[in-house]
Amino acid sequence: MPEVDPIPQDYPRVTPYLHVSGAAAAIDFYTDILGAEERMRMPGPDGKLGHAELQIGESIVMLSDEFPDMGARGLKSIGGTPVTLHVYLEDVDAVFDAALAAGATSLRPVENQCMEIAPRSSRIPSATGGTSPPTGRTCRPRRWRSGWRRR
Repeated sequence: MPEVDPIPQDYPRVTPYLHVSGAAAAIDFYTDILGAEERMRMPGPDGKLGHAELQIGESIVMLSDEFPDMGARGLKSIGGTPVTLHVYLEDVDAVFDAALAAGATSLRPVENQCMEIAPRSSRIPSATGGTSPPTGRTCRPRRWRSGWRRR
């Protein structure tokens, strides 16, 4: 048996895998709005998308349509998710406006925060349906401590 590289070349050690209702539409949104590059697409049964890979900057995102019979259920099927993806962008304002113009829904207004990792967030139509906070603003870790709220 040939030796297999446990960490494939050109892949980061952690790669999110999204199961979504309407994966092809999600890919269109991510390529049009976030500038993602489609690395590959494999068709699945019944016209669904079996597997796809996108590259956003140096990051890889894998995704497929939902396949509930195989345990691959998305946000809409399970009624929510504890997971969000943070995407750092050169021009968060332009991307946020483009996302809204493409049908995304704003979930909260713009606000500056100490951590500033989610100054804007949007719900992506027909994709994950989850919060996808594009950001172009960050602060240095030493400032974090002063910004934490005590309960």
